[in-house]
Amino acid sequence: MSGLYAQDSIMSSKNESFTDDKIYQIKQKKWRLGIQNSISFMFAKSGYYEIELIPEELENNALTDFFKQSRKCFTFSTDAHRMFSNKWGIGIKYSFLSNCDEDFISFNSTDGIGIVSTDVINRLYINYIGASAFLKFPLVHTKALFLHTAISIGYTHYRNEFETDLSSQYFTENTLSTGSSVGGNIELGIEYFLTSWLSVSFGTDCFISKFNKLSVKRGREPKQSITFKGDDKRNVSHIDIYVGLRLHL
Repeated sequence: MSGLYAQDSIMSSKNESFTDDKIYQIKQKKWRLGIQNSISFMFAKSGYYEIELIPEELENNALTDFFKQSRKCFTFSTDAHRMFSNKWGIGIKYSFLSNCDEDFISFNSTDGIGIVSTDVINRLYINYIGASAFLKFPLVHTKALFLHTAISIGYTHYRNEFETDLSSQYFTENTLSTGSSVGGNIELGIEYFLTSWLSVSFGTDCFISKFNKLSVKRGREPKQSITFKGDDKRNVSHIDIYVGLRLHL
């Protein structure tokens, strides 16, 4: 019997040792570095352009549909956090949202001019950089799976290029608008450690920023500053679905 107990004890010890090897005892790392790609969905329509570039004299269903298409974008982001424990750290976050939509559209005018056709191109670029705070919590006993969240606030730069080959009383050929504003980002995701220094993550984040003033240049006209109020503000807020990689050094 004692031999059987000894054998069971040895087997149990081996199993525990094997299990412990599989448990990621993640030691505190000084740095958490990450990159991620996202599909982004804008909350609002193209605000300024739908208000200013689409004249009331036109039946603009085609143009409205075109701008709605521009609400789907892609975002690349990177971040670096100095970890002060296994659970939290502070650092910096950078993101770059881009979108380019091109279409040939036809629509009817309401002033008797008839059918109007044109190529339209809309390019949107949003750069963001800000300070960030990061938290993570283990989800299961293996300590390989974590829930993480981050919040960031910083500077947003906006650039929008609208081009058409139709130069008339309705449109100028090219319109460029730029602006700066405060922005913020909230992130929630799941992180799985492949090794003690490499993890993969996926989740969602929400970016919020509005512009109450833009610098606008239409064709050859001089640049002018346009101020918006209330619902007319240029809203570039969006929600993202992302996948990313993290290095822990």
